[in-house]
Amino acid sequence: MFATGSTLQNHLAHIIHLPENAQGTTGTLLAHVSVTAPGIIGSVSAMNLSGVAGSLNMAPAANCDTEHIGFNSLLLLRECIMKGASAARAAKVIQNARRGVTWNYALSDGASDTACAVEAGASWPAIDFLSYPPKQYLPYLPDAGFLAEHQSAPYKNGVMVRWCGDAFPEEYYKFNGGLWQFYKEKYDNRIKLRPDAFLPWGFINRTPRDKNCPSSYYFAPRRTQGSVIITSNHFLMPHMRLCAMDSWCAQVVKGDVNDIQWRYDELNYQIRQTLLKQGSVSYQAAKQLIDFLAPYGKFPNYYAKNPKSRDGKALRIEGCVSVFDLKKRSVESHYGYYNDDWVKTTLPNYFTESPSALSAGTQQRASEADQA
Repeated sequence: MFATGSTLQNHLAHIIHLPENAQGTTGTLLAHVSVTAPGIIGSVSAMNLSGVAGSLNMAPAANCDTEHIGFNSLLLLRECIMKGASAARAAKVIQNARRGVTWNYALSDGASDTACAVEAGASWPAIDFLSYPPKQYLPYLPDAGFLAEHQSAPYKNGVMVRWCGDAFPEEYYKFNGGLWQFYKEKYDNRIKLRPDAFLPWGFINRTPRDKNCPSSYYFAPRRTQGSVIITSNHFLMPHMRLCAMDSWCAQVVKGDVNDIQWRYDELNYQIRQTLLKQGSVSYQAAKQLIDFLAPYGKFPNYYAKNPKSRDGKALRIEGCVSVFDLKKRSVESHYGYYNDDWVKTTLPNYFTESPSALSAGTQQRASEADQA
């Protein structure tokens, strides 16, 4: 969710694009539906005819290039969906772009039933990850040798990709005890490290009001396993996480860091509960899960301070919530006000070629692109 500037909530829409092949590009640009507003070129979220969808979250970190801002955010999201006939290909588009700002890009692929979170910073070939945390924290952090021996994923052009099902280096969690203790003794003796803080179903903050995070100076837990992947407003890859331990970045997110962690943990918990009860996540369950902070849900007061509609009857949706069915290639979004209906678009309905033919063609292009 994000601020709408008292305007965007009235103009968000599903916009379908059928791009012409641009000279100098390789392969076919894919038709796609973009959740955006007229006049905005980029996408808040998007899905193409191959059944590849994506969205993004801001990720405050210091591995940014202030002299070369580059190609990021909404524009890059639309670009990767327009060119990515697979999630792997879309991730490569992000990796190869000239970027200058940190973002998390979430990509999911209905054909291969896989998904990833692209943790992206400035397009630098290499960085000194330990140059970002303040020196006083270095005794409590892994050294360069440990970082080299415990890679979470390859670092390529400022990007690390976290795929669902991939192994995750939980060895980094052992450093959290020292980081918590140092922060507690020096800055805030009220923070607590819960016994279940780093377990797959655990919480660092049990409620939205808890404030147990040692600012940004800790390795955030992944928690998810198997076919589930979650991304929020913070890096999870330990190497990238070090870039968020910059003192200026920590100051910027000081008022939000606990909420960011709680939202991640609560969503993880609700997904796990759904899987325990149902065995899988249905479309309707996914719709409820992604909307878990709405006023009609488990936390009715979470958005109580949001601006209201002119008649005072409904809270404004600050941003947009979307759920994708990547097999049917449909997107359903909730924007405007919480009493508004959801809006649904099924992309193949707008094209004369059959969905099976479209799938065959786009999958062939995906295979060719992934082998390139």
